[in-house]
Amino acid sequence: MGDTLPMNKIEFLIIFISMVFGYAMSEYLKGIVFLIKSNRDIKEYPIHISWQILIFFMAIHYWWTFYRFSDHIAENLALFILALSIPFLYFIIIKLLFPSEDEIRFYKGEMTGYFQKVRNKIYLSIAALYMLYSIVLNVWGYETLSDFNVMIRTTLAMQFVLAALINRKLMDYIALLGTIGVLVYFSLLRFSIR
Repeated sequence: MGDTLPMNKIEFLIIFISMVFGYAMSEYLKGIVFLIKSNRDIKEYPIHISWQILIFFMAIHYWWTFYRFSDHIAENLALFILALSIPFLYFIIIKLLFPSEDEIRFYKGEMTGYFQKVRNKIYLSIAALYMLYSIVLNVWGYETLSDFNVMIRTTLAMQFVLAALINRKLMDYIALLGTIGVLVYFSLLRFSIR
């Protein structure tokens, strides 16, 4: 046998990030199946359903664009942990979005009450997610703190902090619309044909 390794350091580290992200998406799919099976026992809340759908597209968008930046994860441990923290946040958000069987029983299938209980944690986690995107892309040299994209993410993160502090349905809709707008904007940037 030669001295060649079966994979390089980047490939090796991406496997771990992929496992965490894959586990988060597995929890998402389990949550969806559980809600479908329990459909007659659950009175859904439109804002809650919207976040359940939107977080899926946010996660797919993240994974699709991660490959572009993946060569930096092997530079040092701090950059690897930064890259790993994003899938961890997705996992936390997904676990918060999907109630357990006990929580469904406690709220008698009323998802409005459940969402009101977890909304602040979800919103603060999403705010942290957007700030992490900016930090990671800045540290990896793809954006500077004065870039327009960083300002967009920072504005959206502040919007989520406000939504967590101001418990009003209007703030829920503003957070949803802001996220949809930013997701469309970044999707057009990333996936446009050049």
